[in-house]
Amino acid sequence: MQPPPFTPRLRLGLALAIAAIAALSLGVGSAQAASVGFTPAFGSGDLGEATTLSAAFSISGSEYHGSPAPVTEVAVHLPAGVGGSSAGFLTCSLLVLEAAGPSGCPAGSLAGPVGSIGLDMAEETAFHVVERVHVTGTVQPVFANPEETAGEPELLYYLDVPGLSVPELPGLVFFGYDDVDSPPYGRVLTLKVPLVSTIPSEPLVSITNLSLTLGATRTLGGGTVGSLTIPTECPHSSHFAWEGAVAFHEAGAIAHMAETACPTASAKHSTTTTLGASPTAPHVGEAVTYTATVAGGGGTAPSGAVQFFDNGTTMAGCSAQPMTPASGSSTATCQVTYGATGSHDLTAIYSGDTAYLSSIAGSLPVTVSPPETPSTSTGSAGDGSSGSTASPATRTGSTSPPGLSVAQLAGLLTPQLVPSGKAAKIGELLRHGGLAVTFKAPEAGTLAVQWYYLPSGAKLAKQAKVKPVLVASGRQTFSGAGAGKLKLTLTAQGRRLLRHAHKLMLSAKAVFRPQGDPVVSVKRGFQVRR
Repeated sequence: MQPPPFTPRLRLGLALAIAAIAALSLGVGSAQAASVGFTPAFGSGDLGEATTLSAAFSISGSEYHGSPAPVTEVAVHLPAGVGGSSAGFLTCSLLVLEAAGPSGCPAGSLAGPVGSIGLDMAEETAFHVVERVHVTGTVQPVFANPEETAGEPELLYYLDVPGLSVPELPGLVFFGYDDVDSPPYGRVLTLKVPLVSTIPSEPLVSITNLSLTLGATRTLGGGTVGSLTIPTECPHSSHFAWEGAVAFHEAGAIAHMAETACPTASAKHSTTTTLGASPTAPHVGEAVTYTATVAGGGGTAPSGAVQFFDNGTTMAGCSAQPMTPASGSSTATCQVTYGATGSHDLTAIYSGDTAYLSSIAGSLPVTVSPPETPSTSTGSAGDGSSGSTASPATRTGSTSPPGLSVAQLAGLLTPQLVPSGKAAKIGELLRHGGLAVTFKAPEAGTLAVQWYYLPSGAKLAKQAKVKPVLVASGRQTFSGAGAGKLKLTLTAQGRRLLRHAHKLMLSAKAVFRPQGDPVVSVKRGFQVRR
């Protein structure tokens, strides 16, 4: 679930990361006695092209009833520059997956080839003797239905283990997440592994080997779009850096680093897709035009098509927009008129052609506000003044308290920007789906508040334009001066970030748009934690 790539926007939680570092340096709990092997590899394909990947883990240990401790999380830190997106692929319902397995899902929802898994578990013999046996099974990646999973997760791994019968789990599913790490790594594939008990009061099931696979393709406008692409450039070392981390139940974690050689350069030229909106802050009933610009360095303008997405779903009428060539770049547009207020997360994917590779635009957050209301003029035509140019210190709107300045109004806004005390706990924010606050409006107008997160390392990025992630937003219109409730609702990306964070630095922005000018804007940073 740029969504999870897997929109295109998977990250190991902070606790797991700390545990992994501790395991590398000091060893943690029983994990110190365990051993983890990690072997990653890309499938076929040149630099910048669609591919598949495999990440094989071998886990050994005898401290847990003759087996390694049960695994609770597995993370694969992919090399920096790995791209791709799940946008545009079919999805499978979690209910269908649990009831019928991958065979009941649409063919286009399979996210990659089948992997494998080896398990040690308790089994009762015909003589009512319980012994620990080894079984093998398969692991199938599937794109999830984001609506059914509330936007998270966007990737599932289905386990099919013959002979394994667990009444409370009709289908064993690994829940996958997608996020961004810091160099030399990029995206992180993190899997939540369910704890399984085959026989009551007997040891839990242990994983001894695991081979995860990922990567699917689809056609768009004559080109090929992949859910996973090889980086467009090789590091100076000519090797890609990987890291695999395994967290054990009540036994810490172990991380293992690996390298793979870079493939050859593609015969196609790389491209960069950027996305813009006009207007950037549309109102209900106002037409907004999204423009995707595809730049390439091959001497000719890129051709093909662009597909536009809103919150990971194809925008109506914009599934394969033709491109207009220009000097060294091409553009494609999509126009839409919103009928309701709300937050939107836009992106665009260029399909590529015979000379150019595909590319994905960074996420573009857009908030649709209520219809504009006419401003009341406060000056006459003779002196050239109007409500839009009135001095902030001498605002004379019909409902404004006399002499209310921008600084004073900002003072009213600031306390409403951030949560405090118990309300600043991540668990509380997730439980309530956001934050509700009371705002005392000094006059009629509209208050909009948004929380953003800037991904780690974004300030150091020199080439990629990293967009801040919209975590929560809310809007309330006041008919006049007085108190009113404002509800800040978490976005799907916001829920994803909070679920896997122990603490998070966020930025808040509040804008109060009164019936007359000027508009007041306040920004403030704050932290939420477990």
